[in-house]
Amino acid sequence: DAFINGYTQLVNRPPIHKDDLATVKKWILKLNPKAVNPEEVEFIKCDDDLIGIQPKTRSWFRNILEATFVLRTPGVRRFFEREPRDYNVIKEATMSEETYTTWPNDKRVERLSTTVIAITGLGMLVGPLWWLAFVNGIVHRLAIITGFVAVFFVLVEVATDAGVLNALIAAAAYTAVLMVFLQVVAV
Repeated sequence: DAFINGYTQLVNRPPIHKDDLATVKKWILKLNPKAVNPEEVEFIKCDDDLIGIQPKTRSWFRNILEATFVLRTPGVRRFFEREPRDYNVIKEATMSEETYTTWPNDKRVERLSTTVIAITGLGMLVGPLWWLAFVNGIVHRLAIITGFVAVFFVLVEVATDAGVLNALIAAAAYTAVLMVFLQVVAV
């Protein structure tokens, strides 16, 4: 029973993040090839069997940021990386970015992700209100509301853990707020 329980817990762990795996491979295979016995390094080739010892939860938008060029641009990347203890020694000794490992500063990246999501959410609330105030005609106003509600629904469905039903409920509440403002503007 204990063996099955332990195995079940291992199987249920999330897979290792591809960036974490790339960092470990770079450290073992390129930067320190003699640090680990060559026979013992063979584990690194079995990507499906690897698990993170202390996996970090990453927000959906952080995954988007890491997949795009935003955090890979040299100037931006330097702002969002942290320095391990021997980072400066290695960097000064080699002067090559290929020879040291980049460690992301998780707090800064998550803070950026949260800030962008908050600004987008605020824009989704305030944007249509101002747009509706300067547009004449009910058809144009309804088109604006429809567009914002559709974008809101997709963002809630994709960006949160909410199911379709909860995303529809949130979109209905958002639509109600916009429709109330439409009535106020129409008067």
